[in-house]
Amino acid sequence: MLSRWGLVPGSPPCRTLFLALAVVCLPAAGIQGDSIRNVQDDVGRRVALEATPRRIVSLAPSVTETLFALGVGDRVVGVTDLCDDPPSVRTLPRVGGMLKPDWESVLRLHPDLVVATTAGNDAALVGQAEKLRIPLYFTDAPNLNGLMNSLVRLASVVGSSARGNDLRRSLEERIRALEHAASTGPHPRVLFLVWIDPPVVPGSGTLLSDALRRAGVESVTADAPAGWPTYDLETLLLRKPEWIVAARHNASSLSGLAGRPGWRDLEAIKLGRLGTVSPAIERPSPRVVDAMEELRKLVNGGPSN
Repeated sequence: MLSRWGLVPGSPPCRTLFLALAVVCLPAAGIQGDSIRNVQDDVGRRVALEATPRRIVSLAPSVTETLFALGVGDRVVGVTDLCDDPPSVRTLPRVGGMLKPDWESVLRLHPDLVVATTAGNDAALVGQAEKLRIPLYFTDAPNLNGLMNSLVRLASVVGSSARGNDLRRSLEERIRALEHAASTGPHPRVLFLVWIDPPVVPGSGTLLSDALRRAGVESVTADAPAGWPTYDLETLLLRKPEWIVAARHNASSLSGLAGRPGWRDLEAIKLGRLGTVSPAIERPSPRVVDAMEELRKLVNGGPSN
């Protein structure tokens, strides 16, 4: 998910913006002073909340996935229109989009914690939540290591530290296994397309670029400017990717490249090396490791999707 500011989600400029907005979040209505604890979120803001949040609203798909992975899905009472995993969340009350949530819908759910992410939510939410006296916690995962740290911090906030630590260990073991496999095998040159027309690619300093590298593939745009640059076709042709990959929701647009001038001249397209992986590859949640494993299998002999 791209940041509203056109920056790398979780990049230094993005975090600087959040730190500039750092405030003490006011206690939610109904929380008494002697029951409040202050926690620090991933961007350095102090957030006042009850000891153990019981009614949580998620403002991003990656947040929803993380909360369920931490074993507190039964406490999630509201999600955005884009939240789709696990499937059970599709029956939960919706609170609008990531950039402009419907705060009236949020208030009706009486949350004692709202969780957002720098990877797609708007910094303006800080002031909006403060005015409504809603505790708002931001996650930030600039890379895979940052993701591991983020999920452990969030686990502590929601009272699931043991689950968070176990999850981190499991994910890190799987990432090490991918890296070990890559150390003795090929590193296919991959063009990952976040968007097809115009071509938007992962540049340096993104969680996606880190995920591609640690999955054992060589992203042909890893040296691109930080963030999510738009590339012209001529430049991409010069990169000579061995594979062209996108998230599964871009499958039809990806398959259409074979009939387009210029694109059809790429060796990857001539050899049918087009494939898709789970959209989780673009989300800062534990499921990104699932997508990394899927990508590794795809470019090492698996069928294209």
